[in-house]
Amino acid sequence: MAQEACIQHNPQQVKRNLFALLLDVISYWVGAAFTDPMTVLLVLMHRLGATPTVLGLCIALRFAAQYGVQVFVAYIIHGKPRQKPFLVWAVGLSRLPMVALPFVIYHADTPSGRTIALWVTIGVLALVGLGEGFGGVPWTEIVARAFPTKVRGRFFSAAQTSAGVLNILIAWQLVTRFLEYPYPLNYTLLVGLSALMFQLSTLGLILIDEPTAPLSCQYETERPSLREYLSELPAMIRADKTFARLVVIQLFVNSGWAALPFYVTYATQKFHLADNWAGSYQLLQAISVALLMPLWAYLSEKHNPASAVRGVAFVCMVTPVIALTVGSFSPWHFGLVFLLTGGSLTAGGIWVVMQHFLLTHTPEGERPKYVALLNLLNLPSALFPLMGSALVVHAAAGDKFIMIGRVPVLLVVTAITVSIGFALSLRLSSADSEDLGGPPGGMGDGGHGPHNPAPAYPPVGPSLMDEDLHSADSPVAV
Repeated sequence: MAQEACIQHNPQQVKRNLFALLLDVISYWVGAAFTDPMTVLLVLMHRLGATPTVLGLCIALRFAAQYGVQVFVAYIIHGKPRQKPFLVWAVGLSRLPMVALPFVIYHADTPSGRTIALWVTIGVLALVGLGEGFGGVPWTEIVARAFPTKVRGRFFSAAQTSAGVLNILIAWQLVTRFLEYPYPLNYTLLVGLSALMFQLSTLGLILIDEPTAPLSCQYETERPSLREYLSELPAMIRADKTFARLVVIQLFVNSGWAALPFYVTYATQKFHLADNWAGSYQLLQAISVALLMPLWAYLSEKHNPASAVRGVAFVCMVTPVIALTVGSFSPWHFGLVFLLTGGSLTAGGIWVVMQHFLLTHTPEGERPKYVALLNLLNLPSALFPLMGSALVVHAAAGDKFIMIGRVPVLLVVTAITVSIGFALSLRLSSADSEDLGGPPGGMGDGGHGPHNPAPAYPPVGPSLMDEDLHSADSPVAV
């Protein structure tokens, strides 16, 4: 019997946790909407003097901090009766430095002020990424315990719908207007509101009343040494060819991150855009999440998880092609790029479909290890933004893309590498994603989140594709 079935859910406790976790998730995504990392934040860092290499390094650091710790977190909290203390301390402390950012940016109107603000921003973003990596596993476990199955589905549905609508409204009515204010007041307001919402999100975590499983339901499992735990991982790759193929597909499709941080730079240079265009592109990204995430869920449920993997890979492949062709006509035509990236790469669409495929492919008792391993093997993707920056040259007159004729090499290389991932995804079949651990989960019964950390804690989009957030054999179950 799964441990979550052993937990007696007190109605008052469920209501309190519903309020606390909705406050957490909605505040998190509203905070992220004020400083979107692929539009507004990139324009700000460019204002602060970031070169293409520094931009790539910043994203790589956050990516590495987020993905590099997850397998170790799963090991550390193995068998812990309570997850909340670790979650609150790790996430809360990583977010506190955000409070200083508005003050630093407000004084970024001198050369020295901009330099200080740039490196403080890079450090804070890396720290926040580390907190997200620490928080994903315990947060998902707490959600698994906090709600009965039906309530959990309603929680995710309410959180995602509310956050999605608010993100669109914020990008449309606030971000675009704030960016019209003089610098640095415009970014000070946006960063300040973002920092405030992240602290409210932490307050939601503090308010959680974490249920604990009765002693009779707690499984006594001996935790292996860290060395033994890690030594099992290479054998898992060799033993499962489908899993190995999924890892390769993930790396090639994620090569789209090489160009992702530079789409705004490319559009700004090509069309001589003002800063407030970042708000317009952020709005298109928010709409993309609302449109594409349900599509991936539909493909997974009505067809099979392999279809969703192919769908995301296809969208990631055509994105640089659209930037090179239709996107060259006008700034609004270029907006098609952001209408595709929001629900594929930026908000973790590729992560959602990969995780769902994996969860329905692996035996239930082995799922947590495979999830942690897939995330760990995604770590090399952190290098893609840095590699992409090598094809963008910093100059006093503005960043210049290395060109072949009139075609940016970066976009061509990205299209080629992602197309390899798409081609490999065509070899995945419904038989590969056949559930070896029981009946496949879906979104039909309210939908549930996957029992693994999201690319950005908490989960975004319809990550409601698995029947159980945690199995009893999970290394983080108690």
